[in-house]
Parts: sequence; structure tokens; C-alpha cells
Amino acid sequence: MHVCGERNPEVIKTLAKQIVVQCDQGCYRSVAIPAICAGQGGLDPSVVAKSILEGIKDAPGPLLATSVTTRGRSGSTRSTSHSLPLPVTLDLSSIVMSLPDTESRARASAAYEVQCSTHTFSPDEIECLTLDEKDLLRSKVNSLHLQLKEISSNRWVVKGLKEGVSEVAMLIQDALRRQVREKDQMFLFSQVTWCILGPRGNWQKLPKDMNFKLEKADVIDGIVDAQGVKWTVDLKNMKARNLTQVTTLKRLQNLSDFTVPIYWDNITETLEVIDLDQSSKEYQTVKMGFKTTVKKTVLKIQRIQNVNLRRLYEGRKTELENRNDTSVGAGEKILYHGTSEESCSLIKTSNFNRNFAGQNATLYGHGTYPL
Repeated sequence: MHVCGERNPEVIKTLAKQIVVQCDQGCYRSVAIPAICAGQGGLDPSVVAKSILEGIKDAPGPLLATSVTTRGRSGSTRSTSHSLPLPVTLDLSSIVMSLPDTESRARASAAYEVQCSTHTFSPDEIECLTLDEKDLLRSKVNSLHLQLKEISSNRWVVKGLKEGVSEVAMLIQDALRRQVREKDQMFLFSQVTWCILGPRGNWQKLPKDMNFKLEKADVIDGIVDAQGVKWTVDLKNMKARNLTQVTTLKRLQNLSDFTVPIYWDNITETLEVIDLDQSSKEYQTVKMGFKTTVKKTVLKIQRIQNVNLRRLYEGRKTELENRNDTSVGAGEKILYHGTSEESCSLIKTSNFNRNFAGQNATLYGHGTYPL
């Protein structure tokens, strides 16, 4: 391409931009730009170098390829492959090599180096990137005309104009912060579970990131539930509001070896008996199941929160699920059976006693019945 810089830095900047665009449209793998007007034109080489660099930076399209071309001492070129798809970088060393004398070359080289920087990072930092973040990294390397290469088994380096290198370094740092934040959220989620009462009266776990925000009382901008609904939060009264409704929040504190069921209240003792609210969905569900076979009036429904018995139940349920066909699972059913008040107290603390199987009634066959 033959161009005229008109001894004008702004014209040279525009020309450099147009050259890169033309190369991109022509799918060229490399381009070498001489120091326009730094010879017979008489312009200061550092001014020319800066103008060309600024023009290249402003070019909208990257040169796409998978190797980096550099100029050696003899003027020959070589290509170095990398494990990430990278662009061909512009051979800016040609600006320096085409200058008329050693002093001019040194000044232009110094001007270019002032505009550049490098940043090194480890393979672990690359591995922490998500697929989207890796795509963004490639895009930045391309669009900002940077060099990214592996210089040893435990070190990568990105090189180019300072602003571009800073953007890549910031991307890596943001990814590391995200990874640490996600680990913190996962750890907290195993210890504390924040729940929101859904529109159908069922408790729902909030997403891990919202769980973390609630635990840290960082709710100025509200929270978003698992369905994507946004809520403002009143932590003092454990309420959440949106434009159309108000609902309840609760915080469950798990034990080191026991995750509290989502419909339970927070536990403070191994055994707790909770009177259910007659307006709650849980109360209505239990009552409906009971009334399908019994016409008696329901006076009160209590939930038994026995941590030790719950552990046994979950272990037995998992065993049956593993043993049975996947379509059957544990084959669990909800059944009701009458017994004395004294027996109820024993069942709450020590479970059903299998020694009494068949002594009270055998309507459904021999099995574990209440006393």
C-alpha cells in the first residue's frame, strides 16, 4: 500500500488506522508499517511511532490468526504457536528498523516501549476463567493487538500497549475474585440456608449468591429469588416485598453433620415440637391427608423436629432409593394410625418400637405400628 503522511501526525494516525482495516478485510496474516515521514519527511521518529500506535489502537477490527510474527536481528521472521488462539500482532518493529539512522531507531524504540507494558500470571489463573471469560480474553487480545504467550511451564505473559495489558490483568483479577467469592458462598450455603415463602405457601431456598448477601446484610439493592423475582428486604421483621405482595423470610442454621429440612423451623435443641399455624400450607396439607379417611375434627397439628430420628429416616430412605428401581425410589407413603397420648410422647423421643409389631392391629399386615 502506498500512502502519503503529508508530514502531519494526525494524517499518519488516520492512515495507520486505515491500513489495519484494509488488512483485516483482506484477511492478511501480518503487516509491517514503515516509519511514515520519518525519513525524507523529516518528522521526529518518536512522534511518528506514537501516531502509528494510536492509529492501530483505534482500528475497529483485529487481525485474526493463531501465531505471533516478530522480527529477529537478521530481519527474518519466525512464528511462535500458543495454546490459546491468538491474533497475529502488527510487526511494529518495522517502524524502528525502517528509520534512517541508529539514533532515530533508538528514539522510536524508546517511544514505543514507553507506551507498552507486560503482565505475567500463572496457569492456575487461566484455569479459573469460565468459558465466557476465556472467550472475552481472546477477544481482548485480538482487539487490543496484544501478545499472549507461555514463557515457561508455570508462567504466561501478556505484552502490548499499557491500557490493553491493564484490561487483561483486570479480567484475570476479576475472575480470581469471582472464584473466591463463589467458594465463600458455597461454604456459607452448607452452614446457613436463607429461605423465602413462595406464592403457593411452600418454602424455597434462595440462590447461593443471595444467601450470601442476606447473611452479610447486604440488601440495599434487594435480592432475587430462584425464579428471577426481585424483592426488597426488611431484615428486622424478616419480610420481603415486591410490587404486588409481601412474604416471609427465614434463616436456617445447619449443624455440622445435619442439614435442617427446608420446612422446619430453626433448631435450638435435639427435639422440638412445633405447633403449626392453621393458615399455613403445611397445616392444610397434613389436615387434608388425615381427613381423607377420618371424619373427626382436627384440633391441633404439631411438627416433630427430632434431629436424631431425622438422621435415621434419611439414611433408611437413601438405602431404599439405592436398592429399588429409580422410578420407584424409596416407595414412600404418608399413612395415619391412632394411638394413645402416652405412646405419642414415646414415639416423639424414641421412634416406633418394632417389638410391638402385630400386637395392636394388623389391618395393613405385620409391621411397625404405634402402641
